[in-house]
Amino acid sequence: IAQGRLKQEVATLVERLVSRGVAAEDTTFAIIQQQLDSARLAMTKAESELGSGRGSAAVPPEQVAMTHLQRAEAVF
Repeated sequence: IAQGRLKQEVATLVERLVSRGVAAEDTTFAIIQQQLDSARLAMTKAESELGSGRGSAAVPPEQVAMTHLQRAEAVF
């Protein structure tokens, strides 16, 4: 449940960046958008694994998501 909620928050942030055109005007925000979208995709995989009861299989995509979130934060 928490994984899905976090994924939704990231997706909402990406949607806001796109709808406001911020990423199109600022390369920093374009990088942040790309990193957040990559994190969202990894979170989707992790959520699927968790939903299937495979917690250990969810760890690698969660680590990938965390890496992308850290990269987005570093750029910000």
